[in-house]
Amino acid sequence: MSRLFDWFKKKKDQEPLFDLENAPEAEFLAGTTLMRWYLYDLDVANPEELANRLELPSISEEGSEKEKQDSDIRMGKVETYEPFIKLMAEISGTVINKIQDEYFETHLRDHFPDVTDEEIVSLREVRAENAEFFDQIGFAAALFTLSVGFHVGLFLPGPVLQTKEQDEL
Repeated sequence: MSRLFDWFKKKKDQEPLFDLENAPEAEFLAGTTLMRWYLYDLDVANPEELANRLELPSISEEGSEKEKQDSDIRMGKVETYEPFIKLMAEISGTVINKIQDEYFETHLRDHFPDVTDEEIVSLREVRAENAEFFDQIGFAAALFTLSVGFHVGLFLPGPVLQTKEQDEL
């Protein structure tokens, strides 16, 4: 494992962060429920059409309306955090894209020695477009994680931080 993630490793004599023996009993939350919440929380166009393609159980129009209302409640708890989530997603997207750039360029030249500099420049342009895609994935994952986490009581709201760099990215 790289040194980048060494801080995930637990120290030998470190106290656990949570007392899992006395934690409240977990409740079951179906994966299909989470998938449907994802569609509504992220305001996917035609959520029930996509739900059908994902082979989720069908719901009525009333059920869809209830999902929208419940989603509004969940998202209301995280909207304050959206600028922060956006910043974290942009940082994540930028870093992942840069790592992939270096990997692709190194391996492209290794496997295709005849690749031209113009082709490398073209690849960089396409890769730059991918950075936004990675931003969107990070934003969606983080926003949905907070939405569900607040809803089921895993997270408690706290102050919103702002960084100087937030407007510079």
